[in-house]
Amino acid sequence: MGRGARGAELAEKSRQTAYRALFRSELDSEAIAKIRLALNQNQPLGNNLFHAQIARKMGEHRQAQPRGRPRMAEGIAVSATQESLQL
Repeated sequence: MGRGARGAELAEKSRQTAYRALFRSELDSEAIAKIRLALNQNQPLGNNLFHAQIARKMGEHRQAQPRGRPRMAEGIAVSATQESLQL
């Protein structure tokens, strides 16, 4: 094996070691909580500037929405079909 090949092999091993070191550290509980919240709410993870950039590019604002179906406004009449479906 020539010197060039040996040097390239050492550089590759060094690169691999440095890359693996990036993933050895553990995330703190606050970071994990933020990731979980973003995933559960289907929201991007980032700061306000990042959210604003995404909103501009996508043309829509992303905000956490309450779960489930929207509530009916008060005073809306219920049709006979809807009344018969209620148990």
